[in-house]
Amino acid sequence: MTEHEMRVRLAEAMGWTDLDWQSRPGWIIGQNPGNGLRDHVPDPMMYDTDAARLRAWCVGRGWMVISACDEDGASATILETEPSGIGNGHVSPSIEPDPCRRERLALCRAVVQALEAIEAGGEA
Repeated sequence: MTEHEMRVRLAEAMGWTDLDWQSRPGWIIGQNPGNGLRDHVPDPMMYDTDAARLRAWCVGRGWMVISACDEDGASATILETEPSGIGNGHVSPSIEPDPCRRERLALCRAVVQALEAIEAGGEA
């Protein structure tokens, strides 16, 4: 999955609708689920504030987010309150040298994996 596809997948899961990235390359705009206005879709791989919103969205779903970052890489795990882990993401320094972006990317990968696991299992 490309980073663009991951960003679109996360935005749709968070309730963004009417997404458009054709009119201005590099930008994704859509209808904000909070206020219904058209706005820039969050980019949790690029911005700490957007990654924080993604973590808050996970918590709002009843998920626990566990993140770790060290010289060997960054990882994130998504746990349902019951029963077990549903998503994991790991990003090594060879893939992303910036430790802050590495941690955000691991979070995004873990959330996408959790969403796919839930869809495959048919649970909410």
